[in-house]
Amino acid sequence: MKNKIMALGLAFSALCSLNAAVVTFEDVDLGSNKYMEPAVQDQTATYDWSSGNVAYFSYDYTWWGSYSSWQGFKVSKDTDTSTKDYTNQYSSITGSGAGGSSQYGIFYAVSSNMTLDSSTGVATTDMSIMSFEEEVQISSIDLVNTTYSYYSMLEGDGYAASPITGSDYYMNLIIYGIDANGDVSDMITWSMGNGEKISDSWETVDLSSLGGVIALGFAIETNYTSDYTQYGSGICANYPVYVAFDNIAYNVPEPSTYALIFGALAIAIAVFRRRKSA
Repeated sequence: MKNKIMALGLAFSALCSLNAAVVTFEDVDLGSNKYMEPAVQDQTATYDWSSGNVAYFSYDYTWWGSYSSWQGFKVSKDTDTSTKDYTNQYSSITGSGAGGSSQYGIFYAVSSNMTLDSSTGVATTDMSIMSFEEEVQISSIDLVNTTYSYYSMLEGDGYAASPITGSDYYMNLIIYGIDANGDVSDMITWSMGNGEKISDSWETVDLSSLGGVIALGFAIETNYTSDYTQYGSGICANYPVYVAFDNIAYNVPEPSTYALIFGALAIAIAVFRRRKSA
């Protein structure tokens, strides 16, 4: 009897034994490019891609006739930490991925037509979604500013007349957990920059409070905006809305764990029945 009870305890302990994995983006083949580029430069399209055989992403590419724009998620291995303007959209401020890795993700949220909370003056971009092949217990993610967003907040530029340092302005990345029902389970807010600090080194952000998710939603909020409604662009962020990300850590139960649990349940039922009949 004692051995059976011990086996039951071990089995339920195994419920907490999960298969840990990390999406590192090192498996995405960029060829000779520094970052993801569309197959056809003059054609509007949505490009889907994946990493780690579990995480799925996309970016929308729009051709406007003489220039292009994009939004969503891309992979980069750009190392440019000195070019401060919009021509440098794809480099982290560290010039590498987390821990010095060569490849990492770039998130860009469209900075126009943001949703403005008139009571707080905070505007939020639309959400972009990354999804998983199955429900996972999300653990953490590494985050840092891009070179472009970092220097815009640090020094100001043609769009951001005021540097963020010493001001009341701020910009945050919001990460939403999306559960199996498609509902937002919770959200984590990470500071890209505020009056006291601007992110300039990779930081591991705990996402475990989001629980079991089938997707993550990314959006950016800021209280430093301009109103370009008369030009058709609505409320726009003044600082560039880019974030570099890497090492999405998650856990999934191993098949052997389920077998052990079901075996333990069978033992528990047998023990209960014997004790009841005694």
